[in-house]
Amino acid sequence: MHIRFVAKDPDSVPDQSPTLYKTDRESWLVQGWVVSDPSALAEMNIPEGETVAEIPDRLVPFSYGTETEIPHLAKWAAGEPDDLGWLGPWCTFVRDAATAGKVFRRARVVSEPLSDYQRWAHSLTAPMVDAGEDIRWVPRARVSELMFPGNDFWLFDDELLVFLVFAGNGLVVDRTTTTDPDLIAGCRASFEAAWALSIPHRQYAPGLS
Repeated sequence: MHIRFVAKDPDSVPDQSPTLYKTDRESWLVQGWVVSDPSALAEMNIPEGETVAEIPDRLVPFSYGTETEIPHLAKWAAGEPDDLGWLGPWCTFVRDAATAGKVFRRARVVSEPLSDYQRWAHSLTAPMVDAGEDIRWVPRARVSELMFPGNDFWLFDDELLVFLVFAGNGLVVDRTTTTDPDLIAGCRASFEAAWALSIPHRQYAPGLS
């Protein structure tokens, strides 16, 4: 088996131990904290030869669309302040990777006027841009002639493609991965086509009221 490092928890000290690796056989390796809580273990059917490890939400860069967001979205909807400290680990991860020469680009294709969720997402994007992510917005009216994959995706170094499958309530219910070069090329082409029509975050000023 050959493995490739994907991500390490930037907020665990002293060793930053929880880690994700991608294998060459369409699977993941998870290095995390051993679960020893008897009540939690009693709720799971763990066969011989398997174990359970715990990792924090912040380790997975695909954490948007998860329960992690819910209390912060609720604060925003209620008009309550949020210091966005929960974004710190991701921003640190991006800043460190950008310093090492990595490039992060994100294109958000959105309907206008923005939904409440996208208005909230817009309100918390600046810290991620400051950390080094190039986040841009693409009004849906601009992309009628483009061909898109059926689901959102992340593409890592043109080697690993991760599709995010969302439920109707906006939560991620599945993630599928592939290293198929044809799929990667197709998704890369669709992204670049959308990117050419995108608006940098600091220049995108939709009606948000």
